[in-house]
Amino acid sequence: MRRVFDFGCGCGRVARQLLLQDPRPRRHMGIDIHRGMVAWCRANLTAVDPAFEFWHHDVFAAGLNPAGENNVLAFPASNDEFTLVQAYSIFPHLVEAHAVHYLNEAARVLRPVGYLHSTWFLFEKRYFPMMQDFQNALFINDRESGADEVELPADEAPFGRHPPPPLRPGAALLGLGGG
Repeated sequence: MRRVFDFGCGCGRVARQLLLQDPRPRRHMGIDIHRGMVAWCRANLTAVDPAFEFWHHDVFAAGLNPAGENNVLAFPASNDEFTLVQAYSIFPHLVEAHAVHYLNEAARVLRPVGYLHSTWFLFEKRYFPMMQDFQNALFINDRESGADEVELPADEAPFGRHPPPPLRPGAALLGLGGG
């Protein structure tokens, strides 16, 4: 990848791997909400290659950036600028509205033939009876208010493994001209 946008770069895990590549990306921009990690990356990684830059993404997060005044911000990048947007373990920590915003931002900064590489936490909603119909993520409180816990009733939903039916004979050959 020639130009990499690292959303949630943290301590530069992806950047450190890319610095070992030959050839390196022409440009790497990492953003994170943790000021200390951004400062470390600037001091230790930008010093190795000035094409690797790091920016503080100043949005609110109770544990990592409690002084942040914004819920979301635009990426500090131009339209169609990057060939890869990397988002490792970011979207599982966002409320749905923020995830939508940042997916749109990824689409905006990606070149038409660019790639989004992201990780997600997928779950069976039926195993979470406390969730309302409008909730599509386990993390739903956008202000992390630390509200008092409430006691939930016992979960009476059936639980267990429900395997798929066995494959029909020859099913493993589908697509190979044998079935």
